[in-house]
Amino acid sequence: NEHLLANGEKMAKSQGTGLSLEAIMKRRFHPLSLRYFFLQAHYRSQQNFTYESLGASQQALNNLLQEAFVIRARSTQKGKPLPTLVKRFTAAIEDDNNVPQALATVWETINITASPEDRYATLLNFDQVLGLNIEKYATIIVPAQVQSMLKTRNDLRKARQYDEADTLRERIEKEGFVLDDTPEGAIVKPKDPLAFDFKTG
Repeated sequence: NEHLLANGEKMAKSQGTGLSLEAIMKRRFHPLSLRYFFLQAHYRSQQNFTYESLGASQQALNNLLQEAFVIRARSTQKGKPLPTLVKRFTAAIEDDNNVPQALATVWETINITASPEDRYATLLNFDQVLGLNIEKYATIIVPAQVQSMLKTRNDLRKARQYDEADTLRERIEKEGFVLDDTPEGAIVKPKDPLAFDFKTG
């Protein structure tokens, strides 16, 4: 890759602008967030590393993993990669390793109208190149107590007991999960998928 800048200056250990992965992790940034940061720029382009930009990358990756979790959760059978998107992704990689364009195709897969099974299969296909461990975070186990609270909350909302339902929402969030209320019903997903690695060490 092109030389990396750090806060607008050339990153070099001799200049005191070098950074280790250990130092980044001590600030609670996940290594995959750094990978995602690098994936957003063409290898011929110079990037400027700041903790703000790394934070934005971590949030974007968490959003992607949240959506992958929901897509997987809605899948009821094994799907097949969507040919049009696979062709687009492959063309980007073959075009002088245009990873940012390939990454854009990942987000297109998140938002496209297609079966969850085929969208999930497509994401896993892409991740063989990107290495973001999508399958690991899309299969985070929702604890039985959270599932029980979700069911109770749904019953409370049907009974129009909204204050009690909001209290359960807060309890679910304390367990590391968030709720999205959709026309199809409430969806529970990890609040911060990458944080689960820090919890488990």
